[in-house]
Amino acid sequence: MLDPNKLSSLMKKRGFNNRRIAETLTNMGIAISESSFKGYRQGKYNPRLEVLSGIAKVLSVKEQELLE
Repeated sequence: MLDPNKLSSLMKKRGFNNRRIAETLTNMGIAISESSFKGYRQGKYNPRLEVLSGIAKVLSVKEQELLE
């Protein structure tokens, strides 16, 4: 399960906001809306494996670092 606190912390360290992450993922071929990403960050939803992998790539971490 995605850890929203870890995600938020890593985003802050790397200067990303919800919009920038969603745009970057979409540009990588992983279509996601800003509102969907916001749901992941708030812990309301869990991303598909493809999305989780993309988030990890964007934030330059291993997928496991995003999990609880």
